[in-house]
Amino acid sequence: MKGVTANSGSPENLLVASAAKLDLKLKGHFIRQIMDLANECNDYVSVPEFYTGRSVFITGGTGFLGKVLIEKLLRLCPGIRNIYLLIRPKRGQKAKDRFSDLLGAPIFDKLRREHPNSLNKLIPIYGDISLEMLGLSKDDQALLCRYVSVVFHLAATVKFDEKLKLSVTINTLGTKRLIELCHKMIFLKALVHVSTAFCNSDRSEVSEVIYPPPYDANDIISLVKWLPEDLLDNLTPSLIGKRPNTYTFTKALAEHVLSNEANNLPITIVRPSVGWLDNYYGPTLSIILQDLKLKGHFIRQAMDLANECNDYVSVPEFYTSRSVFITGGTGFLGKVLIEKLLGSCPGIRNIYLLIRPKRGQKAKDRFSDLLEAPALLCRNVSVVFHLAATVKFDEKLKLSVTINTLGTKRIVELCHKMIFLKALVHVSTAFCNSDRSEVSEVIYPPHYDSNDIISLVKWLPEDLLDDLTPSLIGKRPNTYTFTKALAEHVLSNEANNLPITIVRPSVVLSSLNEPVPGWLDNYYGPTLSIILQGMGLVRVMLIDKSIRSDFIPVDIVANLMIVSAWRQATTTNKNVIVYNCISGKDNPLDLGRFIQLCTSNLRKYPLENSFYYPYGLAIYKQPLYSISTYLLQTIPTGIVDVICLLTKGKRKYGKILKKYHIGVEKLRFFSTRQLEFQNENVRELRDVLSTTDQKLFNIDVSQMSWEDYLENYVLGFRTYLLKQSTDSLPKSRQRLQRYLFHFFVHEPLFYEANFVLIEKLLRSCPGIGNIYLLIRPKRGQEVKDRFSDLLGAPIFDKRRQEHPNSLNKLIPIYGDISLEVLGLSKDDQALLCRNVSVVFHLAATVKFDEKLKLSVTINTLGTKRLIELCHKMIFLKALVHVSTAFCNSDRSEVSEVIYPPPYDANDIISLVKWLPEDLLDNLTPSLIGKRPNTYTFTKALAEHVLSNEATDLPVAIVRPSITLSSLNEPVPGWLDNYYGPTGTTVLQGMGLVRVILIDKSKRVDFIPVDIVANLMIVSAWRQATMADKSLVVYNCVSRENPLDWGRFVSLSTKYLRKYPLDQKLFNIDVSRMSWEDYLENYVLGFRTYLLKQSTDSLPKSRQRLQMYASLFFH
Repeated sequence: MKGVTANSGSPENLLVASAAKLDLKLKGHFIRQIMDLANECNDYVSVPEFYTGRSVFITGGTGFLGKVLIEKLLRLCPGIRNIYLLIRPKRGQKAKDRFSDLLGAPIFDKLRREHPNSLNKLIPIYGDISLEMLGLSKDDQALLCRYVSVVFHLAATVKFDEKLKLSVTINTLGTKRLIELCHKMIFLKALVHVSTAFCNSDRSEVSEVIYPPPYDANDIISLVKWLPEDLLDNLTPSLIGKRPNTYTFTKALAEHVLSNEANNLPITIVRPSVGWLDNYYGPTLSIILQDLKLKGHFIRQAMDLANECNDYVSVPEFYTSRSVFITGGTGFLGKVLIEKLLGSCPGIRNIYLLIRPKRGQKAKDRFSDLLEAPALLCRNVSVVFHLAATVKFDEKLKLSVTINTLGTKRIVELCHKMIFLKALVHVSTAFCNSDRSEVSEVIYPPHYDSNDIISLVKWLPEDLLDDLTPSLIGKRPNTYTFTKALAEHVLSNEANNLPITIVRPSVVLSSLNEPVPGWLDNYYGPTLSIILQGMGLVRVMLIDKSIRSDFIPVDIVANLMIVSAWRQATTTNKNVIVYNCISGKDNPLDLGRFIQLCTSNLRKYPLENSFYYPYGLAIYKQPLYSISTYLLQTIPTGIVDVICLLTKGKRKYGKILKKYHIGVEKLRFFSTRQLEFQNENVRELRDVLSTTDQKLFNIDVSQMSWEDYLENYVLGFRTYLLKQSTDSLPKSRQRLQRYLFHFFVHEPLFYEANFVLIEKLLRSCPGIGNIYLLIRPKRGQEVKDRFSDLLGAPIFDKRRQEHPNSLNKLIPIYGDISLEVLGLSKDDQALLCRNVSVVFHLAATVKFDEKLKLSVTINTLGTKRLIELCHKMIFLKALVHVSTAFCNSDRSEVSEVIYPPPYDANDIISLVKWLPEDLLDNLTPSLIGKRPNTYTFTKALAEHVLSNEATDLPVAIVRPSITLSSLNEPVPGWLDNYYGPTGTTVLQGMGLVRVILIDKSKRVDFIPVDIVANLMIVSAWRQATMADKSLVVYNCVSRENPLDWGRFVSLSTKYLRKYPLDQKLFNIDVSRMSWEDYLENYVLGFRTYLLKQSTDSLPKSRQRLQMYASLFFH
């Protein structure tokens, strides 16, 4: 032929010249045939030799797996000529910038050091797989056709719920267009198409053959091109047939295209199941690029397999360089969690805090730079702790569902976009299944689907929804438990592939050890009752003192959240794990003993300005309770108010007592019946921790002394709530000698121990990267100010003194668990999905009488939304969902399993969304069934959500019982709320409460808040480091160290008299906890931290108490 000579160059040049007048497609075929015949005569050629001098073209090469492919080719095949990368603009980022980001990726650091020129072989080709001829210019088409020898086709959309039109365009038509280009590549040696092992999921057995699809691929392409999208959506289920989604359907069609239209092309189809293949046969490496949701799942699976081959990774090591996102971080448990992360995980990168505007303040003012950061959360967050919730028992169903259920659903949606998500920890409540007598560490199916309830709440008028609420919540006592159960249902159903852990604390009280024993900052649970007892206002309690209480220290919950995320992230089984964070099973304490210990500590640490001797009468029969209350509380309080009116011009104690009685009615369900919680998952998690981590992240309540704990609890609320200095103790004790009054324990409310978890994470995980806190505006206060209040909380004083920079790891994320996508901006979603390894889901509404709509929205739908977010966190190691040990309170015994609720969570969400609120309120009693309230009902639904929708996610569910003040952390007795028995104990200390409707012989289950925090932390660690990623439930209870109501009241009274009122690192073992010590700290805790009464006032308070005692005996 003209122009061709014997010495015209290489064989390729000779062949090109000889075929100059042939059609490009036919020429390529002939050349390949000739070269293949020549190759058969040669000896074996190694893989690196094969790639020497050849060029490669890769679609989808900018993804995580694509980077691995590129790095492998450059490192092991140094003779490779060029690697052409098809790159398109994405999410507003130009192709040029995406290529620059690729070159700067850390995966190429070693190559840059050892072979700095190797990256020059990467050549960007700007185009788009969804466009004609891949969107390539004519010059780029010619370039590829002249030089490329091997094509790796990874580009695809792998979203299971992708619209059929887009899925066909990218996966099927995109493959067809690539084939057309490959036919023109005259030196093509191999086309490697990455499919999926599940493309033939309509078959029970799949061989390595191409099965004919039910429709011709070209017919489907034409149908998608011309049919309106709405009509196409209606036809989709019929078209995909037995295949589960459009992804598997369109990948099967792509194989059909290769089979029919790739004649004479050297094609290899690789069908990975999960992850990638790496071998030296055929192509160097074949991998698949997925969208954020599925990619995250594959990456997590592969990384977990790698982790199994490594040595034990400690909890602090796990959090090192990782960022955490926390919702509800401004609350009691959130503060402890933050402090613990900063203190015990010093290597943590950032802690993002979701903070909403509250009390007229604006979140955006302080965090405008954060909100403007591109893809902040989804790119950076590795762990999500979902604590945000409304915990009001009498919350309207609409708001409770919005925050607790829908908020969780939105968190899930965000987590699905977090490409580095390792764990989503959802804080539920042990009482979310309070319609069961026994609650295991499982997600029980709720009576209604969470999505139905969300829909019902959305569209039904609120007055009608209120009427339906009793029917909807059924046997659950309030909207709080109902919506928390729905949130678990959301997690179960919608958190597919997300590593979710559900932590169900019981009644969270003051800290056991961290940040200080007895620390608390709220009046939830029994705290208000104990304070009122200490004041002398409450003398009668509506409880059965024989019932086993379930209180849990806030730092135990925080620890459990942290380690549950670690556990979920470091194990390959990413099923939702539930942890019942309780004390009743490992360290039982009946309500009688609880009251006894609190009373004893109230006498030991009397409150300032109390006007009667702390004492409690436990009654659980309504007629006798009503009479006793009138005689021992209503009349004396009326007399006191008259005196106040005459001397000070105003009365106030009657109003306080009226609110107390309303609370008693809300808590009657819990104070008069026994629930059994199982916590095998918590025990197993405790056992897999190393000795060091067990000490650092204590989740063992079995060794907790209730005596010591409740002493710190009383001291804690005296110091941290009542702001009463220990300097006032001598005076308070003098006053106490003049008093005598009765009180028994108040049935606990439920509140998420946020401060303790945060404090524990900061202190015990010093290597933690960041802690992202989901924070919403609340009661008119903006996120900005709520976050400022959080940073200034006394629980972090030690942090600020010893490690002032640790609080910089706390990063607020503006959002709301009750909103779509948690109310997060797209940038924040991206930040979390890319950076979070562990998620702690604590957010919930814990109001027992919360409206079903709100309870479902927050507790169930919120959990569902969090799961959706976690599915997008590609580095998620653990999702710790804090449930409640009472979410299955319709059972007499509760194991650490997720019990199927009477209704599907999604059905309840839909019902709540569409049904008028007044009608929904009427339905609530029927819906919650045997559960006492919407809180336990929605928490059970939330577990159901986790069970159904968080498959493949490393989920741990922690079910704390009644969380009281800290056992040891941050300080013994720390608490910051009046929830649980605290409010009652405070009123007892004030002398306002003297009668309580309880059975003092019944065992109560209290759990120190630091025990719950520890369990949360180590449950995350456990879930993250175990190969089995099945959902684990931890009943965080004190059954190993039983305490009856009578002893609780007695000890509380004892320490109220001792401290009269003014106006180990990750321990989760409560079995060795001394209830006497704990309840003394409990009384001291609410005296100090809730009532803000200094210990300096104790002498004066004791003098007054003595005066009251003298009056009583005279």
